[in-house]
Amino acid sequence: MKKFNYYKNIYVNYLFTFTKSLNVTQGIWMLYLASKGLSLFEIGLLEGIFHATSLLMETPTGAIADIFGRKTSRLIGVVLAVLASVLMITSNSFLGFAISFVVTALSYNFESGANEALVYDSLLLENKQSRYMKIAGRTEVVYQATSIIALIIGGAIGNIQYAYVYYLAIALSVISIGVGLFFKEPKMAQAKEKVGLGRAMKKQYVDSFKAIRGSSRLTYLILLTAVFCASVTLTFFYMQLAWKDGELSTLTIGIYLAASALAAALGALVAAWLEKRFGEKLILKVAPVIIAITIVLLYFTKFALIPFCIMNFAEAIIFVATRDYINKTIGSEQRATILSFESLMFSLVMILLFPAFGFVSDLIGMRYTFAILGGLMLVMAAVNLKLKFNGTSSE
Repeated sequence: MKKFNYYKNIYVNYLFTFTKSLNVTQGIWMLYLASKGLSLFEIGLLEGIFHATSLLMETPTGAIADIFGRKTSRLIGVVLAVLASVLMITSNSFLGFAISFVVTALSYNFESGANEALVYDSLLLENKQSRYMKIAGRTEVVYQATSIIALIIGGAIGNIQYAYVYYLAIALSVISIGVGLFFKEPKMAQAKEKVGLGRAMKKQYVDSFKAIRGSSRLTYLILLTAVFCASVTLTFFYMQLAWKDGELSTLTIGIYLAASALAAALGALVAAWLEKRFGEKLILKVAPVIIAITIVLLYFTKFALIPFCIMNFAEAIIFVATRDYINKTIGSEQRATILSFESLMFSLVMILLFPAFGFVSDLIGMRYTFAILGGLMLVMAAVNLKLKFNGTSSE
């Protein structure tokens, strides 16, 4: 019997990433909610609900991916994305939107961890794991390039009617389901024995937390990624409203966001080269400083596009490089669960930052709140610079 070439999963993943990353709603959902009469604090609270759901469900869904397969997990995620879009279109109350955000979070949970685990384990089976950082960089480029297209399309259609953007999102998700069916589950990701779900998940948690507790390197990488990637994500979304307040059109905002996605794509593309040329220190020490400084500069919202793009460039470098560092530190048995734990920490930071940013912005305005956030990130970056442990040691 001919052996299956698991490297084919890499090409399927590129296409799956393309179709799934055509997230035409990412540049208009805050504008859509604002048009429905929600305040900045209410919008922040909804995002907090999203991440609270992720906090509770990230590790369980990661365990499910480890037990029942990464392919199954990723397909469930896309189906839930369809349901979430339907709920956004049909809802007219805070409660309805909250339910949609819960379903959206579950959609992300089933994809988070399972995507990287499927790719890395496919490479592992072909003894090509050394190519992971380069492949992760290319995948991020596909994601960002697709985001450029999606942001422009979403902005253009949103100028006509926001609901139309969600109808398109549903159609694109259906296409993603068809692509995802072509994944071949890596053998190591299949269940080893028929045991109760509760018992199997408990074992996943115990083994995964032991792996995290036993590695200061892994703990450091997870916390670094959570803090700085969360600050960039928060900034990405709130800048939409800041530009809208500056009377920019939805299409123009979409173009600005697309420019930032292009910058992120470039960051992902050069991440492997920078790591090889300058080592981990540039990634783990310098990039966070760049992110903090650029957030401070967003105080000058009329001239925010350049620092906004630089911020996304630096964040993409951190994201791609730390994917490789983390995957090299953990084993296949708990890969999806531990990667989901990292997303859990990201969600915890977002639960704290997102509603707080909205609340403070309602009081003093977004410009000043960006300056405060940037100052906080400068403090975090300074602490990171002074840490003797820089993540370069292997344990």
